[in-house]
Amino acid sequence: MRKAKKQVIVLCVVLLVVLVTMSIGAILLDDGGAPYETTSLRGEKVQIYGGNGLYKFDTVDKALMMRAYDLYYLCIGAAIMLLGLVLYIMNKMTGFFILISSLFFLIYSFIITSIGTAFNEFFLLYMLMYILSIFTVVLLIKDVTYEKIAKSVLPRLPIKTLAIFTLLLASYFIINWLIIDFEVLINGTIHPDVSIYTTSELNVTDLSIYAVLSVTGAIMLLKRKPLGAIFSIGIIIMAFQTLTALTIYILLNAKYHEIGIVGEDLPLIIFAVVCFIFSIIALMSIKGCKIKEDC
Repeated sequence: MRKAKKQVIVLCVVLLVVLVTMSIGAILLDDGGAPYETTSLRGEKVQIYGGNGLYKFDTVDKALMMRAYDLYYLCIGAAIMLLGLVLYIMNKMTGFFILISSLFFLIYSFIITSIGTAFNEFFLLYMLMYILSIFTVVLLIKDVTYEKIAKSVLPRLPIKTLAIFTLLLASYFIINWLIIDFEVLINGTIHPDVSIYTTSELNVTDLSIYAVLSVTGAIMLLKRKPLGAIFSIGIIIMAFQTLTALTIYILLNAKYHEIGIVGEDLPLIIFAVVCFIFSIIALMSIKGCKIKEDC
């Protein structure tokens, strides 16, 4: 077995064990909270989750979001990553793309969790997750050569379709955040995603990770560059995972506040389904491709 492949397998197993253990721990430690009101530094009244769980010092909204991600990691995210790992071990190119998208998702998610939630008992584990995920991405790309992707993957992909959708994905995040940002800056109001925190980590990561990688991936894919396939397919599957986790958050929020799903949430849920469809299209296009052999 190739040295890089062995290292990827070991790191992925470690990541899966930590992810599942951490998710179970967070779920078991959660006691439903004991919400109380406080005033932020900006003079805004905010609801703190309270209780004795991991997210006791976070806002109710942020705590519900973190709970949604914990449920997603345990019930869906870990299974997708395990599927990718098994297919990768079987030398299937689909396994490479599923695995690298899961690693992109972990990097994105745990950067957000590390800087966007109040310090808690799992902080070092959050750091460990995204640092190990970065190392694993590097080793994974090192194991699957650009030449292999250029010869076996690119000719089979619906390049224009995937590139256009990746650009639409970038537009979704860019327009969504810039509308909010400009409205806040022009009106001098408080950013709706800041609350008790210093800034909006979601705003930063979406515009820097999702938007940049999506645009870069689409352009490189249109130029038939191997890295374009890695970024575009990886970002599309990663977006499906992110939007699915946010869908769980919408359901938890509706249950917690005893309200129905509002109309403004429907586009996100629909977009999650669309990302899933395009993920399947991309993966089915390269079905049968081997990492170190011809399709």
